[in-house]
Amino acid sequence: MGFSETRSQARSLYDALALNHPKPDLVIEDVGYQKSLIEVLAEDGYDAKGVRVATDKRSRLATVSPLIQSGKILFPKKGAESLIQQIIGFGIEKHDDLVDAFSLASHNFIEESNRPRPGISIIESPIDYTWRNFFSDFRGV
Repeated sequence: MGFSETRSQARSLYDALALNHPKPDLVIEDVGYQKSLIEVLAEDGYDAKGVRVATDKRSRLATVSPLIQSGKILFPKKGAESLIQQIIGFGIEKHDDLVDAFSLASHNFIEESNRPRPGISIIESPIDYTWRNFFSDFRGV
């Protein structure tokens, strides 16, 4: 696939995702010619995020495999057959681009999910400890 077709497909994917999600993440590996794609998409008004990878495809897949096995990452019944085939046959399949994209997206999602968000959180205490109990404990002091 050439650069123009890659750009067109990235734009189409973003537009399709934006129908159901207000601001989808378009995550692109920040290497080689993909770096140019990030810049061009930004010029086109798309929010493309370049991510650097520190490990190889096999290592990235190995870190998300437990999430697949535990059911935290689920696949639709239809539409992900090629991805599932590449995951199952990783290392012996001729192509692994979908596995690469999947592991990259999964790592980005994990990072974003674990990032602290500004705001106020209400934490429920397992102990029923009211303010009255709190101050009554200090009466004798």
